[in-house]
Amino acid sequence: MQTFRNNENLDILVNADKYFKKGKRFAIATVISTWGSSPRPVGSQMLVTTDNEIIGSVSGGCIEHSVIHESIGIINGALPKVLHFGVGDEKAWEVGLTCGGKISVYVEDDKSIANLLKKMISAIKSREEFTVLKNIKFHENFLYFQAKNKIYGVHKNNLVKDFHFQDIEKGISKDKQWFVNSYLPETKIVIVGAVHITQYLANLCNICGLSVDIIDPRENFATKKRFKIGKLINQWPDEYFQENTIDTNTAIVTLTHDPKLDDPAIYNALNSSAFYIGCLGSKKTHSSRINRLKKKGFTQKEIERINGPVGLNIFAKKPSEIAISIIAQIIQLKNNL
Repeated sequence: MQTFRNNENLDILVNADKYFKKGKRFAIATVISTWGSSPRPVGSQMLVTTDNEIIGSVSGGCIEHSVIHESIGIINGALPKVLHFGVGDEKAWEVGLTCGGKISVYVEDDKSIANLLKKMISAIKSREEFTVLKNIKFHENFLYFQAKNKIYGVHKNNLVKDFHFQDIEKGISKDKQWFVNSYLPETKIVIVGAVHITQYLANLCNICGLSVDIIDPRENFATKKRFKIGKLINQWPDEYFQENTIDTNTAIVTLTHDPKLDDPAIYNALNSSAFYIGCLGSKKTHSSRINRLKKKGFTQKEIERINGPVGLNIFAKKPSEIAISIIAQIIQLKNNL
């Protein structure tokens, strides 16, 4: 079985919940298969409201107009449907897929996920992984929690009994009846040190859709005047890590240069399942850091988890450039997991 694990679409679900509570109608389009030069991967989604508000995308812009038009029709009562775009279609030239690309997009209205939204939003808030099973033939969604081994949904006509994970390849079942998309918790970046680099890094994280916690007990550093983006936490790192779970969708970056702040954070990071650990400092500074970690009993293999000096080697000098090198390295590792 090969499904798609992502957190890119969490924003779609959060906004869907807001619109649903306001009574605003919407449709959700999902890329369910691609071939050739498709600009967006399988699992990508776009939400469209009755007044043409759009969140997300299903292509580089080449098929959005057609998908929006069909979405409005489905909101107004047409049945959910699969839209096919490709070279063989008359629409191929007008939607821009003229170089061998094909894409299939499933469009459904808000009613299809209404009964599951509350559980999905609860899972997002608790950073719990979940999977949405879409029955494309009968237009019904089910919600699966692997940790609980439970499936939620209406179970109309016992549809769920016909579902088998082993039949899924690249998100779609062999009979084209099911599409599976797994949602990971939002990627969180924990930054230790409310320093100059952090101001740029927090903004870059926000642009990339990553949540940010900024840890610094120095209240004159961690101020709302200096940081418009990110959650400011005036605590010592030890206190923060005692109160917050660090999972596989968390990256930890230390930027203070002060062992009193950085080292406790690094100890907790190395004892966690964080997918990324990065520490600011020159090669000499990092060498001293390694010696301190060895004295604390950390093994060479554990220490090698640290990206130090932090960031991709782009010969960064300015704080803004260093921040770019860090976010690039985090994205590189995150997308290669």
